[in-house]
Amino acid sequence: MSDVNLHSTLEFWAVRWPDRPAIKCGYDSITWGDLDRRSSEIAAGLVQSGVAKGDRIGILMHNRIDFIVTLYAVLKSGASLVLLNVRFTPKEMAYPLTDAGIKVVISESAFQDVLQDTIQEVPDVDVYMIDQTSQFRSYNDLCVVGGKVSNLSIGRDDVALVCYTSGTTGFPKGAMLTHGSIRESGLAGIVSMGITFEDRLMISLPLAYTWGTCQYLREALISGATTILEASFDADHLMDVIEREKITIWASVVVLFEKIANSPRFSGAGLSSLKHAITGNASRHLLKTWRSIGVPITQAYGLTETGGHATILYSEDAETKMGSSGRAVMHSDIKVVDENGKTVAPGQAGEVLIKGPIVMKGYLNKPEETAKTMDGDWLKTGDIGYMDEGGYLSLVDRSKDMLKSGGLNVYPAELERIIAGITGLEEFAIIGVADEQWGEVPMIIYHGTQKLDLAGLKDRIQSDLADFKRPKYVVDYGKPLPRTVSGKILKRDLRLEFKAAPKTAVLLKDSKTAPKVKQTA
Repeated sequence: MSDVNLHSTLEFWAVRWPDRPAIKCGYDSITWGDLDRRSSEIAAGLVQSGVAKGDRIGILMHNRIDFIVTLYAVLKSGASLVLLNVRFTPKEMAYPLTDAGIKVVISESAFQDVLQDTIQEVPDVDVYMIDQTSQFRSYNDLCVVGGKVSNLSIGRDDVALVCYTSGTTGFPKGAMLTHGSIRESGLAGIVSMGITFEDRLMISLPLAYTWGTCQYLREALISGATTILEASFDADHLMDVIEREKITIWASVVVLFEKIANSPRFSGAGLSSLKHAITGNASRHLLKTWRSIGVPITQAYGLTETGGHATILYSEDAETKMGSSGRAVMHSDIKVVDENGKTVAPGQAGEVLIKGPIVMKGYLNKPEETAKTMDGDWLKTGDIGYMDEGGYLSLVDRSKDMLKSGGLNVYPAELERIIAGITGLEEFAIIGVADEQWGEVPMIIYHGTQKLDLAGLKDRIQSDLADFKRPKYVVDYGKPLPRTVSGKILKRDLRLEFKAAPKTAVLLKDSKTAPKVKQTA
């Protein structure tokens, strides 16, 4: 095969077993053969409408089969798919449309008001709706029955996805993931974990998020596994789906694993079909809780710029290396460097760098940002971690989340892993707040339905944390913490809200010895 691309893999499965279910979503399903045919017909319509190789097409849609059909149609047309955030306001939506030079947006009626306002600012965009509306053209207008796109060379270096960063650390940048980088990421994961076409994959995160779409391409397309699409953050519903559909693979944000573990149904739930339950940055408490029902959690680490896992901690190392994110995936390398770019000794913390075929092509239209992020072939992640003698990576924190207390580095993510599991801390984050004596001190911000076990919290931080790391305050946020579409807590928003400890903060250290702190109203 001269052209290595993602849709040629779809064509392979469609030829092998055209009648085998490829995707289920609620009461709807589609076979591999129909998925290939329908996406080819839409691709032909896109080309007829003027879409050319190298163009960029936006998708704004909730989890549904039409999302996947559109994904393949765009790739077959030679264009790149730009994932548009389903939570964006019209003003926010205008940025990726303009930055990516999007010609066409394919969406659904739930977003017609947002798009109607957006195209007032970005008028040169054609919008097609999956379900009929009076304002926009129908998706069916793109369908060329029996159509196909031929004589179009699409290779491993062509951009398949443009994925905008979540914005937790600054202005969004469009990471360009190629057909080859996504394919290599898929092969590195499914081969080493033993995922095959016999598996059943549940995707509960939004496909509009990099993790959701890349998870589908890696674990379902490359392996030929059947996909069950969901769009729920409800713990009981997800347990029902796992039980009913005999799900074998589920990867999601750690907060969902925590919600399920906190459910009264958890201990008796039939979750034993899960061979691969995958998340990142899980606490030891959470890992032990899931292991107690016979489901070991696979720890992994990745980011938008790698389109998926850069490290995996396999099941055989789950106990002996508990807390680690594992070793570099197949054909990729990882190193940890100091502020001068020099590789540090095992056990010493520094910035994590990644090299390999999984790394993005660069940021769209931002050569200067690309140059800042890439050190030759190495991707500078901005994450802080350390490696042991065996090459196992342990993450400490985001460099931007780190705080200095009394001149010493304190990593909130490390603290969060240690205190996780305390009653009442159903969701929480640790940030630094101003302190007259130490410069900054850690403060816990939490939300929960149960009363906080304050005594248990004090005992945990006293016994498990060095004095300079111990959080000084705990604050009840009174509502769910702000999160990105992918479920990450927006610490940037919390830092803006809490420059210093509020009057409602509860002191966790002895008031006789604790230094004074500037209070906010």
